[in-house]
Amino acid sequence: MKYLRSFFAPCVLVVVVVNVMSAQWELRYPDIPADQINDILFLNDSIGFVVNSAGSILMTADGGNTWKIKAHYQRNTFSKIKFLDRQNGFAISPYSHIGDDVSFVFTTDGGLHWGQGNIYMGDALAFLPLSTSVLLKSYSNAGIGKLDNFFGLWTVTYKMPYFFGGDVGVSFGSILQFQRLPRGRILALGSSDAAKRAGIISDSVSFILKSDDAGSTWDTLWCGLPYKAQTFSFFNDSVGWLGTELDRIYKTTDGGVSWRLQYSDSSQKYPIKSLSSPDGINIFAVNGSGRVLSSTDGGQHWQFIQV
Repeated sequence: MKYLRSFFAPCVLVVVVVNVMSAQWELRYPDIPADQINDILFLNDSIGFVVNSAGSILMTADGGNTWKIKAHYQRNTFSKIKFLDRQNGFAISPYSHIGDDVSFVFTTDGGLHWGQGNIYMGDALAFLPLSTSVLLKSYSNAGIGKLDNFFGLWTVTYKMPYFFGGDVGVSFGSILQFQRLPRGRILALGSSDAAKRAGIISDSVSFILKSDDAGSTWDTLWCGLPYKAQTFSFFNDSVGWLGTELDRIYKTTDGGVSWRLQYSDSSQKYPIKSLSSPDGINIFAVNGSGRVLSSTDGGQHWQFIQV
């Protein structure tokens, strides 16, 4: 859902003269890249991307050691980035304030250049490209939609269950992320946190749906954990990681049927909100404070890194 905020922030480029005689300039705005990181994605062990709340898409070509801005859309908050293949990528900006006019951008050259698309993603919590013309998204009202036509008409293929809070129907929760596995199965990560807060349920807050027909129908693959899941990332059809509230990371080796705790830092009290693993050994995670965690041994040990 797009939110309207009642403030204006002018677009200003602030520069500082470093050496007047040699006319050198140092860029001071936007601050690069310390703004809140919302999603991270690696295509392989070298090439990766992050998107942030400042409207920037950043790329690394050396495994995360250095980052460069490849696109910047002032006043837009990018929440998710996905790649269909090595060349075709997409990012969405579903949150809005005055001056925000971008909800969907794309690249066709591996992330070097980005342009605006005309597909509406302002109400999307998560999305997944299945081809250059077929997309899935989860709505802010807790459904899953599929777009497979040139008319911009979305078909709802799944809706969360509802309970009644007073006289108003309230969704159990939301679908927060999608991923397509190498063999074609699509997984959707959901959380019934609203039902937990209302006392409707007390366990099995997190769940995963599966689809074997390109998102047209959905079945439950897994239900478990009394914590709200925020993100997951599968390296292949069997091995994957799941991030939840309270800075917890779980691992599966059976395709998401069962999970075991691999990392937790209760002192942080932030959710893990993005995960990516290019090779099943090196893993990157972003927590709710925007900090990036990394592991180089399949998740046995973790450390914070500077992006």
